[in-house]
Amino acid sequence: MNWKTCFLPLLLAAAVLGSVTAFADGEPVGTAKQDEVLTEDTTDGWVENTYTDKQGITYELKDNTITVTDGSKAKGEIIIPATIEKGWISYPVTSIGDTAFCRCSTLESVTFSGSVDSIGDNAFQYCIALDTVTFSGDVRSIGFGAFESCGALDTVTFSGDVGSIGDDAFWGCDALNTVTFSGNVGNIEGYAFRYCTALTTIYVPVSTTED
Repeated sequence: MNWKTCFLPLLLAAAVLGSVTAFADGEPVGTAKQDEVLTEDTTDGWVENTYTDKQGITYELKDNTITVTDGSKAKGEIIIPATIEKGWISYPVTSIGDTAFCRCSTLESVTFSGSVDSIGDNAFQYCIALDTVTFSGDVRSIGFGAFESCGALDTVTFSGDVGSIGDDAFWGCDALNTVTFSGNVGNIEGYAFRYCTALTTIYVPVSTTED
């Protein structure tokens, strides 16, 4: 991995944020145990290719993968399952759609049980009570403004590999204190953590070295 690819955007962010400490031997964080990689096992809640869980979160099945399309009714702590079962077949939950949870003021914590291909643009924008985000597996991409203006967000944990974090992904998360990367890190756009004025600690894996 190119050292500049990982660290230069963080250093650019530091110029905006103030003093940011990066630990090359970041504290390991637990990846999801086997029994924590959830499968939503149900025959209820499906209407054609749309599934609605007990919290009112809506998922859509397309091309053998599932996308969260509407989480506006989510409350408290939620876990996005790794798979959802339909007709005795388990389909992977691979993405959060654009604006899926946008302005959900009652969402406090979200954990992604499995790996995620994409977090869409503005997916969690203005979730003002959201304080903890945990990725238990890999995440390929986090879109533009995905967690923008989540004013209560304090801790973000990436337990697996991260492909890319887009522009303004965490823009204005002014309570964000700690970001932990435990796997390989790809591209982080220069303004990904813009105006995260409380961010003082970024943990990065010891394997991150200069080529």
